[in-house]
Amino acid sequence: MADSTEECLPGFVEYVIRRSGGESALRFYGHILAKAKDKLDSLTVRRAVIYETQGRNLVSELCLTQDYGNQFAEKCLAEVFVTLEEAIAWFESGRLKSELVRQLAGPKPEFIK
Repeated sequence: MADSTEECLPGFVEYVIRRSGGESALRFYGHILAKAKDKLDSLTVRRAVIYETQGRNLVSELCLTQDYGNQFAEKCLAEVFVTLEEAIAWFESGRLKSELVRQLAGPKPEFIK
């Protein structure tokens, strides 16, 4: 996890994921490997993200957001994994997981310095 002495390397961004249910927030330097979202109804959106941390761990995040116009509620779950297979398996089968897998299977962009 990112601490005050660790430097953020090029290509990485600091993320803070606030988890619901009293779990501590996750703070790390990383980048997004795959991201998907879908609307459940006119007020509710689900978002699924898999991040790779600067330390090569993987973070899976699932958020449910309800937008009531003048206020919104968000509940997020997130876990840390060592392998991409574990990070993918954490998500339930369905459209979001299928989209994450599709993105991860595609060609990777080449990093240019």
